[in-house]
Amino acid sequence: MMRARGVRQAWLWPLLSCSVHVLGLVLFPRSPLLARHAEEVSSSHWVEVEALPEPEPEPEPEPERRRFPDPPPKPAPRPSREPSHAPPAVPRADGPSGGAGVEVGPDDGTLGVQEGTPGAGPGQGEGADSGSGSGHGPVREAGPPSFSLFLSPQQLVRRALVHPATALLMSVPGFRDVLRGSGIQPFTHLSRLRLRLPGLSAHGLAVAGVHVGGADALELAAQRVAAMRRRVPKWRSHGDLRATAWVDGTGVERGLAVDAGAFLIGARGQMPRLLGKRPASRVHSLSRLRRRVMLLLTLEDAPRYLPGLAACGLQALRVSVAGARGGAASRMSLTAHYRTPALAREASACVLRHARGADPLATLAGWLTTAAPVGSGVSTRLRTVVTGDGVLKLLEELSWALRTSARG
Repeated sequence: MMRARGVRQAWLWPLLSCSVHVLGLVLFPRSPLLARHAEEVSSSHWVEVEALPEPEPEPEPEPERRRFPDPPPKPAPRPSREPSHAPPAVPRADGPSGGAGVEVGPDDGTLGVQEGTPGAGPGQGEGADSGSGSGHGPVREAGPPSFSLFLSPQQLVRRALVHPATALLMSVPGFRDVLRGSGIQPFTHLSRLRLRLPGLSAHGLAVAGVHVGGADALELAAQRVAAMRRRVPKWRSHGDLRATAWVDGTGVERGLAVDAGAFLIGARGQMPRLLGKRPASRVHSLSRLRRRVMLLLTLEDAPRYLPGLAACGLQALRVSVAGARGGAASRMSLTAHYRTPALAREASACVLRHARGADPLATLAGWLTTAAPVGSGVSTRLRTVVTGDGVLKLLEELSWALRTSARG
């Protein structure tokens, strides 16, 4: 009994103490004793808290930049109202195909026309002794001397003009030596033939054409030429184009370019310029003629080849002869270029004074006399019908002119 009472007293006193404590908190909240007790309780159970860093101040936003509109484009300059003193364009000669107005250079067998300064006065250039050359107008400056001859051997054979045409070919400096030993007969083996001679030196002679025997016949010709010098040709290929050295014994380093039956023989230094960017097609076009054209002759710096006509200011000449359908007559077209329009207008009278009937250039001079000026330019033109006898005389006169020029 006493033991049970002791147990009840043991847990009764703590309970009573807690009740008194709670009652004191309610009745006396501001008591110093209770405040001290609260500090002791809080100090025995505090938790350390890490201070958060202060946020960085946000940067002030940049003021918005004002976009100014692009400046307006400058107005185009107004054209000048002053009168132009530039000379009118000088027409070029017809191309090898016969089309008018084809602007190609002398390499294609045509006449390149150059413009000079207007207003050539009397006494300037060739033809001063003819009393002309005055007045305003375009002045044609002579280009470098160039002789170009296109032939259709088969048409010349049909018209019995082989002998005068052969004489003309033999009059070209260097032609005889180029084909020597090759076995190529121009009027037997070639369907087209072209010769180009800058100046009168055989060094720059270029021969182009088409062999009826094809590439095999041309390879055999190259072997024959090399065998005469105890050599063997070495061929190089560039697509369809084949090339090798052409050692003709003249001392000039020449090359041969072949594409099918078309060929080109020329000095090695001139081959890249002659062949251009498309060598295979260029080999064919170098000797191409318009249908039924049997002869096409072009001269630049004509006084070099026709010294008898230098006094009249003749600078360039183009003559083409084409066979007519079903007839013996042929159509001839002649275009001559002079230094000034005044010389072109007076060319007929000038040629008549300087070229007599006994002159070896009588036929050509007669055609130049008949040619009429083309507008107000520097050219004269004649289109007429010629017989086989007229073509024969033209070939003979050209042969004489080349032989005379080469000797001079």
